[in-house]
Amino acid sequence: MSQLGLSQTSGVGLGRNMTDEEINKLMYTIGPKGVELPSGQGTAREGEKIYTQSCIFCHGPEGLNGPQNTLKGSPRLPMPTSLWDYIHRAMPRSLAIVGAQERQLSNDETYALTAYILYINGVIGHDEVMNAESLLKVDIPMEKKPID
Repeated sequence: MSQLGLSQTSGVGLGRNMTDEEINKLMYTIGPKGVELPSGQGTAREGEKIYTQSCIFCHGPEGLNGPQNTLKGSPRLPMPTSLWDYIHRAMPRSLAIVGAQERQLSNDETYALTAYILYINGVIGHDEVMNAESLLKVDIPMEKKPID
């Protein structure tokens, strides 16, 4: 059993220890080289539909003027693999329970939303397919800040 599973209090009668397999599903990271990216694919056109259903409430139309972070403009995540990883791990957030993830997106939905965010930022085309191979070829332009 992993260290995480051993940290749970036994004998209280609440819950159960997670299996190593369950823990491993939660403990992955998509690195900059993207070797951990799963199969799946999506386009910005597909992502726009998902965005309208699940993301527009917090981020506004086309990623602007929502109550949460603006998604259009200078990117905060310079690697497309980091963008995919963050969307898959944390989005969409629950409107009812602060800080909770509403549901886990499928790999295809995550690729589609990643494509949509890249599209609204002018990085890729509306029908360009994002998958484990094509995502690694994306270059997110970063705003250069002057050195003082």
